[in-house]
Amino acid sequence: MNSGGGNFAFSWLSGDAQRAERVLATARSFLAFGVVIALYFDPAIPRAYHPLAYLCSVCYLIYSVLVLILVHSQRGPAGGFVLAIHLVDILWAGAVAMLTPGPSVLPWVLFLFALLGAAYRWGLRETLATAGGTSAVLLAGIVGLRFFAGWPAAELEYRSEHAITTVLCLLMVGGVFGYLADKEKQLRAQTVTIDRLVARASPEINIRETLEEVLRCLADLFGSRRVLLALRETARDRVFLWQAVPASGNGQDVKVSLAELQDGQKDTYFFNSPGQRWYAVRLRRSQHGEPFRLLALDQAGGRLRDVPCCFPGSFFAQYSFRSLLAVAFDLDGEWQGRLFLLDPRHRLEREADLRFLQALVREVGPALYGVHVVGRLRSRARAAERSRIARELHDEVVQSLIGAEMRVELLRRRAAQVAPGIAEELGQVQKLLRQEVVEVRSMMQHLRSLEIRPEELLASVQDIVERFGRETGIAVRWAAESERVALPPRVCGELARIVQEALVNVRKHSGARHVSVRFSSERGLCRVVVEDDGRGFEFAGRLSQAELERLRQGPRLLQERVKLIRGELAIESMPGRGARLEVCVPQKT
Repeated sequence: MNSGGGNFAFSWLSGDAQRAERVLATARSFLAFGVVIALYFDPAIPRAYHPLAYLCSVCYLIYSVLVLILVHSQRGPAGGFVLAIHLVDILWAGAVAMLTPGPSVLPWVLFLFALLGAAYRWGLRETLATAGGTSAVLLAGIVGLRFFAGWPAAELEYRSEHAITTVLCLLMVGGVFGYLADKEKQLRAQTVTIDRLVARASPEINIRETLEEVLRCLADLFGSRRVLLALRETARDRVFLWQAVPASGNGQDVKVSLAELQDGQKDTYFFNSPGQRWYAVRLRRSQHGEPFRLLALDQAGGRLRDVPCCFPGSFFAQYSFRSLLAVAFDLDGEWQGRLFLLDPRHRLEREADLRFLQALVREVGPALYGVHVVGRLRSRARAAERSRIARELHDEVVQSLIGAEMRVELLRRRAAQVAPGIAEELGQVQKLLRQEVVEVRSMMQHLRSLEIRPEELLASVQDIVERFGRETGIAVRWAAESERVALPPRVCGELARIVQEALVNVRKHSGARHVSVRFSSERGLCRVVVEDDGRGFEFAGRLSQAELERLRQGPRLLQERVKLIRGELAIESMPGRGARLEVCVPQKT
C-alpha cells in the first residue's frame, strides 16, 4: 500500500516491509505482555469482568508470540497477511475496550498501537482509515452492549456520553500520526532518490550516458510526459537540448535525444526568469482569464509574490502541456541550465514538488558537472599523451627512417656502377622506407588532437587532400560546392579524420591513380564524397551503413567514426573500376 498524502509517492520495498513487520511484531509482543501484567493489577476493572478480560489478554499474548515467530521465519510478509494482522490489532483493541468498563487507560494504549502500526507501515490515508475503523468498532460495541448485554446503566451512559469525544480524539491522533509518517517517508524517499541519482553520476561513465540515465530517472520519478534539459556553455554560447520522452507513458522505456540549438532557438529556453540563481515554477491553466498561474521560488527557496508569466510564446508554440515544473541552475559559471518537466504526475503539494526538484538539481548538478570535468581532464590527458607520442615519432622514428633512406640512396648510387642488380634491390628498400615514412606521418596525424572550428573545416580538408597528393604522387582533386558549414567543432574534427582515413585506405588498398574529394551542403546535410578509380571493394553496387554492418563489408574504422557523429555512410563499389564513399552528417548534430 502506498502513502497518498504527500507529494512524493512512496511504497515499501520487500526488505523494508519485512523489517517493519519484525519491528511491529516485537513491539506487539512486549505490549501484549505489559497488558497482561497491567490487567492483573488494574483496580479499575470490576471483578465480574476481570477473568474474561484477563483470558482475552493472555490469548492475545500467545497470538503475538506466534506472529513474532512467523514473521522472523518467513522471507517477506504478503499483503493479505499484513492486513489480517492489522485488523486483529483493531478488533482486539475494541474487545479490550468492551471488557474493561470504567476509566481504564489500557484501551487507549491499544488503539494508539493500531494507529502507530498503520502509520509505520503505510501513511496518512491508511492511518485515518484505521482511526475510522477503531471508532466504528468502538461505537458498534457500545450499541451491542446497550441492547444485548446486562451492563450497568451508569457505565452505558458514561460510554455513550464520551463516544463522540473518543472518536474525535482517535481521528485527530490518527491524522497526526499519519501526517508525521507521511513526511518521514517522503523525506527518506527523496533522500534515497537523490543518492541514487548522484550514484548514477559516475566518472567511469561518460557524461552523455550519465545524462541519459539521469533524465530517464527523472521521467520515471515524476511521471512526466516529456523532460527537457537545456544546457548553455557560457564560454562559447553554445546551447544543447536534451529531451527524454517515455515511449509507453509509464517511464520504463524512455527515448533520449540530443540536439544543438541555433541562435534563434536559444531564447525559447533561456529567458529572463523570476528569482535569482535558483528558482522553480509550476504552471497550470487558469480559469480566471489569465493564460497561466505561476508559482515561483527564489534562490533561498522563498516564495515570490505577484510574479508574471515569463515564458516566451515560442515555448508554448513548440510544446503543449497542462502543467509544468521548471528549475534554472548554474554550474560554476561554466554551464547554465534549465530543466523542464512537462505534465508531471498530479501532486497535492505543488510547492513541495518545487522544493524537492530544487534540492534534487542542487545535489545532482554538481555531481554531473564533476563527471564532465573528469571527462574533460581525461580527454586532455589523452590528447597530451597522443601529442607526446606524435612528437617522439617525428623526432626519433621519422628522422631515423629518413636518415636510413638517405644512406640507402647513397649506397644505391655507388652500387649502380659495379652491381646493377644490387642497386635495384636497394631501390626497392628505399621505396619501402619512403612508404614507412608516409605511414608514420599518417599515424602522427591521427594521434594529434583535431578539433576544428566550422569556418576552418574546408581549409583543413583541403590541406589534408593536397598533402596526400604530394606524399603519394596520386592525382587528387578537391572541390567545395558550399562554403557554409554549420557543425560543432568536434564533428568538424571527426569529419576531417574521416576524409584522412578514407585517403589512407585509398593509398593502402585501392591502387588508384586518380582520387576526387567533394564537399557540399544542402537540405540540412553536410555531404563528403571520396571517389577513386582503383580496385574497388569485394562487393558490387551501393550499400548503406546498415547493410555494410550486416554484411560485414567496408572499413570498420570509418563506420565507427561516422556512427560517432550520428552520420550516414554509403559505399558504391565497382570491382576493378573504383569505389565511391559518401558520408552525410546532419548540420544540427
